Order: sequence, then structure tokens, then C-alpha cells
Amino acid sequence: MKIISKLTELNLNTEYDAIKQLYTLMNTYIKSGERIPVNIPFPELKRKIIGVLATSIREQVWVKLVKN
Repeated sequence: MKIISKLTELNLNTEYDAIKQLYTLMNTYIKSGERIPVNIPFPELKRKIIGVLATSIREQVWVKLVKN
């Protein structure tokens, strides 16, 4: 929920293909409950989305927008 609210705050919506891919990964993560590494190119902003959708309580769930 925090990830979705931050994307909304930054005006990053499903208009961008990279955000669509991220939402697809998050949906898969919620349904399957499996750990998913995130590495999505975001050429419109010359960045990429990286992170981990973790299942273990020892590992933090995080997503970050970084420069290429």
C-alpha cells in the first residue's frame, strides 16, 4: 500500500509501461506469496525500478527508482 501511495504522490500511473509492469509484479506477489526481485527499465525517465518483494520477515520489501 505504501508503494502505491508513493507512486500516486509522484504522479506515476499506469500511463507508463514500467509502472504497469510493476503493478503486474505486485499483483503476482500478492497472489502467489513468492519472493520477486524487481528490475524494470523506465526509459521515459531515464531510470529503472529496482527492488525486492520479499516474503521473509527477515528481508525488507522495497522498491526504488534509480538512474541508469
